[in-house]
Amino acid sequence: MTGHDNDFDDRVLGPATGVGATPPAPSADLLRAVDGMKPVRTRSRFGAFAAVALAGLVAPVIALVRGPYRRDLSELSVGWLIAASALWCAAFAVSLTAALVPRRGDVLPAPSRASRVAAAAIAALGLFALFATVDVPGVSMLPAERGWTLFDSCLHCIGTISKVAVVFLFVGLLALRRLVPVGGSRVGMALGAAGGAMGGLLLVFICPFATTAHVALAHVGGVVLAAAAGAILMRVTAGPAIAIALLGLAFAAGCAGTTAGAPASGTKVAGAPASTGAALLYGAPEGSDGDALESAVKQMDAGQFDKSIAGLQALQRKYPRNATVLHELTLAYRLTHQPRRAVELLLPYRAQLDPQMLSSLGSALDEAGDNAGAEALLREGLKRNPKAGILYSDLGTTLRLAKRANEALDVYLEGTVAEPAFPGNYRRAAELYALSDHRALALVYGEMYRLLDPDRSSKAAEMMVGVYREAVTIKGSGKNVDATVMLAPKTSVVEVGADGKPKTPLIALPLAIELSIGPALIAAHVKGLSLASLHEARKTLVAAVAKPEGPFKDHKVPLLPWLVALDAAGHLDAYDHWLYGPAFPDEMKRWGDAHRGEIDAMAKWAMDHPLFWK
Repeated sequence: MTGHDNDFDDRVLGPATGVGATPPAPSADLLRAVDGMKPVRTRSRFGAFAAVALAGLVAPVIALVRGPYRRDLSELSVGWLIAASALWCAAFAVSLTAALVPRRGDVLPAPSRASRVAAAAIAALGLFALFATVDVPGVSMLPAERGWTLFDSCLHCIGTISKVAVVFLFVGLLALRRLVPVGGSRVGMALGAAGGAMGGLLLVFICPFATTAHVALAHVGGVVLAAAAGAILMRVTAGPAIAIALLGLAFAAGCAGTTAGAPASGTKVAGAPASTGAALLYGAPEGSDGDALESAVKQMDAGQFDKSIAGLQALQRKYPRNATVLHELTLAYRLTHQPRRAVELLLPYRAQLDPQMLSSLGSALDEAGDNAGAEALLREGLKRNPKAGILYSDLGTTLRLAKRANEALDVYLEGTVAEPAFPGNYRRAAELYALSDHRALALVYGEMYRLLDPDRSSKAAEMMVGVYREAVTIKGSGKNVDATVMLAPKTSVVEVGADGKPKTPLIALPLAIELSIGPALIAAHVKGLSLASLHEARKTLVAAVAKPEGPFKDHKVPLLPWLVALDAAGHLDAYDHWLYGPAFPDEMKRWGDAHRGEIDAMAKWAMDHPLFWK
């Protein structure tokens, strides 16, 4: 056989197979579908980038606005801050761009470019963390100051990065669903790196830990973990990926906890560690360290705050659990308007703090703008210290700052019962009563405050005299005088029990005071209010108190029998001049110079007969 014998003529099959035949005409349905075609809007190159960036930036922006910031922020070089912020911001921008923005002329992101860019960004961050991390000795916080290990601090900051990154991953996965058929893990890596870099940028401003090991392991390590999470999530289908992202969000929220720098809300305070696990030690250091502490306190008293703080910080590093050092350093921070640093110092020990230090911590929280946190802390402290008057006083002030005056007054009054000898609650209650229609009670609580804190209560004397002045309104002159006294509400309510008997006094205390002193107080105003005329009015009040069946018989106020005993001892005149003297300084000086013996006798009697025995 020859090659020619193997030739095959395909034309033989033509009639049998239809090869070469004329194609049939298109169907009517196909023609209608073609005619109905319209141009389709192509995918925007930057649409997904903008959507993901806007969604992911909400939480970091809120965190930066609310604070608190790292305590060494003001001590850091501006140049370093700009460089660090620029690098973290650039890592975020290039990674997110590589993950979501196609090259010009392309429709989809390029996976190979995305992974290369993300890897380069992470490498740059790592090098910066290893060779350019800075701290401020004596100011930057060490994990041990919160009772943490390096691992604890790293876990905390990784949790913070996770909370930021998971939003970028979640929204990014929605934007990229069904758009990356191959290479999805590399795109997910870049997306996670972008979210992690934004979390790291936030930590530049709020993380108080500045050691190289912490920044490299926690901040850069957090970016690596976020990138790995993105790569894994992009390997699964959209539905499971979204579910995993939501689970990640829940995990991150629990992992990160409160801001390491200082809590910014009441919820965070309540959730903060109850204790560092190490007990506070009370008592001042001994030897040369005790001398250094005394010197630092003297410097603080002299207004040399920088020197005082430097010395106290050195002692605190040496004695991190010494309560005396912590207390003085906290006070120094508050006096220099650094309440957040005071909060950072004391909060880890809050379950161990005595009432005085709890008061200092609560005040620092208030000063830092964390009213809810202060309230939660003080209520927690009162459960452990129900007789601590200072905590009632601070809680009342916290409520007052929150515009909850009625609640504050109730707390102050509870404080006078819990610790009757603590003066602060009487002072604050008097201030609130002076602004109410129960002004007579401002006189009662103000006077008790004067007795309990005579050296610091001169302003209370001025407040009480102000109440006397404002209580009386006189119209006309001579015989045509029309005068009114307003020390009590216009209406009085008596609570009656089920048996029909009154549960409260028939004559309320403000009304009893108004009825007893009212006419004499009007006379004092007509003469001209002075120490002498005010004393004459007070004599009528004390006389009414002394009557067994008078309007005060049902009122068990410690001040009332004390005044009766004082008057019986012959000291009411000297006492009234001392009580209200700061409001009439010139008259008080003249009277005091002429009656020195009476003043001394009254003071001795008062010392021998305190209002409350401590």
